[in-house]
Amino acid sequence: MIKRAFILAAGLGTRMKELTHAIPKPMIEVAGQSLITRLIDQLIAYGITQIVINIFYKADLLMEHVKEHMRLHAPAIKVFFSQESELLDTGGGIINALKYLEDKPFFVINNDSIFVGKENVFAFLNNNWKSSMNMLFLLTPAEKAMGYDGKGDFLLGDKNQLIRIDHTSRTKLHEGHRVYVYTGIHITTPEIFRGHTPGKIKLMDIYDNALKKEQEIQTLNQGSAPHPPQSRHLLPSGEKKEGVDSFPSPQIVEGKDGGGYSPFPSPLRGEGAAIAADEGGGSQFETSFLGHGIIYPGQWLHVGTPGALKQAKLYLKK
Repeated sequence: MIKRAFILAAGLGTRMKELTHAIPKPMIEVAGQSLITRLIDQLIAYGITQIVINIFYKADLLMEHVKEHMRLHAPAIKVFFSQESELLDTGGGIINALKYLEDKPFFVINNDSIFVGKENVFAFLNNNWKSSMNMLFLLTPAEKAMGYDGKGDFLLGDKNQLIRIDHTSRTKLHEGHRVYVYTGIHITTPEIFRGHTPGKIKLMDIYDNALKKEQEIQTLNQGSAPHPPQSRHLLPSGEKKEGVDSFPSPQIVEGKDGGGYSPFPSPLRGEGAAIAADEGGGSQFETSFLGHGIIYPGQWLHVGTPGALKQAKLYLKK
């Protein structure tokens, strides 16, 4: 069971405009409860034993808000605040807080997500976690994502591989496929962050570096180009199908005019072996144990803008 959680709460919340002039974004209320205490209550119901929160903007206000909530609802749960003297971004914030997270897998949580469903969202993710994994990401179909104004993060390959979409591609290879969005919660492991110098860095840059190291180790061990072992992808229903449950490694799938898309964790340019397209128009993908994904069966609400906040309030009134 995953027992620790890290909540990203240090940001300035500038997209919320005047709503964050006096309070930090995690304290914004939706249906009578702040964003951060709603997530904390779901963690409490799940059975979490330790919560770590990084803080920067309006840090004293946020600390007192969380402390008061914990005194009233879960005084036995350990809560640590990781103070940042400057914004360290998503990856740097985790590196700065590793001393509180010990040596076990933990949840990473964005503070602006609301989850509505029959099953506790953290229990759902934990129940699909396997000890052989390095990361497990919670996703939702783009058409179900509320308050989300992006174009989507992933599509599913012909064998249910989750493939990172490159929206800068001129070939638009994702068109005609169902697109999926990262919901702001995943499980990760401390090993991935070791060796990184403390400072400002994005989380996806850390994951990219981890994948590069994995490929280098494979090359040294095999004396040839990396060829990760086959694994199995988790299907949206939670079913398992042989040969299709982990993310492919981030190799570029080239389009006819040079554009393309790359599998998770991010679009890497020129990294890894090229993947040739089948004569029938499909693509062959190699797989990696670096990351896995599971589709959330409930409703995800992203509260990133004033408009999304209004939408979330209306939805929760139902």
